[in-house]
Amino acid sequence: MVLVLTGVCLVCAALLGGAYVITKDPIAKADKEKTVKALSEVLPAFDTVSEEPLEAGGCNYYVAQKDGAVVGYAIESKTGGFGGELTVMVGIDAKTGFIWNTAPLKHGETPGLGAKCEDANGKFRTQWQGLNPAEHAFEVKKDIDAITASTITSKAYTKCVTQALEAYKLIMEEPSNE
Repeated sequence: MVLVLTGVCLVCAALLGGAYVITKDPIAKADKEKTVKALSEVLPAFDTVSEEPLEAGGCNYYVAQKDGAVVGYAIESKTGGFGGELTVMVGIDAKTGFIWNTAPLKHGETPGLGAKCEDANGKFRTQWQGLNPAEHAFEVKKDIDAITASTITSKAYTKCVTQALEAYKLIMEEPSNE
């Protein structure tokens, strides 16, 4: 009995290991493509963007330039949502410091409810565009309209944006950005 159970466990472990090896590269490629797409959504027009992310305040970020001048920062922020980890990319205009746009990178939110945060033309996502962080506290129901029946997702998304803005402040404090 012990030998049979050990054999079954070894076969299952080998199958899982093989599946990981086979899917590792395609998953990494898909994640990279999603990041590139999000960069184009959340940033003002640019001709170059940093290849590898930099780090500030626990958030990864990318620097976008046009004709050699910095035009924006794309900051990845993570927090717990209703269905697991929620990762949001927040684009910030370098000239004004205003939010250019936001885009969810990963989430496990409920389809039809919290997953509405993916709708690029939906009211929830478009309300972030052009907001001045100095004029808003970014609280759901006060400054931000929640996704109907998805308060937890809305609060998590708002927390991601707030964390990204805190990281942006740290980026601006770096001597190379003055």
